[in-house]
Amino acid sequence: MMKKSLCCALLLTASFSTFAAAKTEQQIADIVNRTITPLMQEQAIPGMAVAVIYQGKPYYFTWGKADIANNHPVTQQTLFELGSVSKTFNGVLGGDAIARGEIKLSDPVTKYWPELTANSGRVSACCT
Repeated sequence: MMKKSLCCALLLTASFSTFAAAKTEQQIADIVNRTITPLMQEQAIPGMAVAVIYQGKPYYFTWGKADIANNHPVTQQTLFELGSVSKTFNGVLGGDAIARGEIKLSDPVTKYWPELTANSGRVSACCT
């Protein structure tokens, strides 16, 4: 359940790059709040922090409690345990890059990561 929540939040951050019109800071905050607040209620998430990069500028948002027992709020400095959600996030980003034509599974890995050895194989081998 937590992975689903984190993935939704991470996908929200990735989706900001697709906005057609420029957004004000308040519009961005409204969009993020409309997305995150119901998610937190549905999943009973006590606290969350989200960072959005829109047109090269970072925006930070926090909700709820980092420590319910001691009534400590979530701040921009709150550390969260991510577990293995980074694999899911990287997979989503990779799939998005493939869909946009930025990378191809048939390309050698060294095309995107030259520091790897020449026998590293194709991108598809690294994704499975």
